[in-house]
Amino acid sequence: MLASAGRPVDIVQDYFYGMLLPGGKLVQYGRKPAWAVPGRDALVFFRDGKKLASYPLEGLLKRTRLVDLSSSHIDWIANWETFRRPLKRTLELVTTSFRRYRFDTTSGKQLSRGDTKAWTDCPFIAYGKVWHSKHGWEMSPAYSVKGNTPSRVWPLETRLPKPLTRSHQTLCLSKARGIWTATRVLRTLNGASLRR
Repeated sequence: MLASAGRPVDIVQDYFYGMLLPGGKLVQYGRKPAWAVPGRDALVFFRDGKKLASYPLEGLLKRTRLVDLSSSHIDWIANWETFRRPLKRTLELVTTSFRRYRFDTTSGKQLSRGDTKAWTDCPFIAYGKVWHSKHGWEMSPAYSVKGNTPSRVWPLETRLPKPLTRSHQTLCLSKARGIWTATRVLRTLNGASLRR
């Protein structure tokens, strides 16, 4: 982000050149040794050309298996559209791993951190192919993101404002009397390292 002279500036490294190792360890390509943990700052605050504060990626991520991975990059910011707007007094950062941070842009101080509302409100979160069979809606195969969900979430009812679509989706789920209910559609986790 850029600001006029004498104003605060923050720089966010939202697309790390690296990968995720088994066990959730993030590593950065091009470092010596080759598999060193990323030491580069992921978020840096400046004012009048002076560095006020910085935060490394490993300090901002929790649940690293939920970051989006490509063959060469780690994409960890969910609210990237924030960085297209002018800088305000506070910066809110939301990660792809359902974490939310607030920072004071004039000092670089972290004001708050915690899980997103989606993470705290959803008893179960699952990602998978949602489709309609002769028995109704189901998610199969389903990958558990939060809570223990079976590999086939069925029967699946909905309390969503729009009908479900046949596609890969991330759903907030509840379960009562053996019936799964989709209560919210969440950000798609296409590049996450999920296991059944």
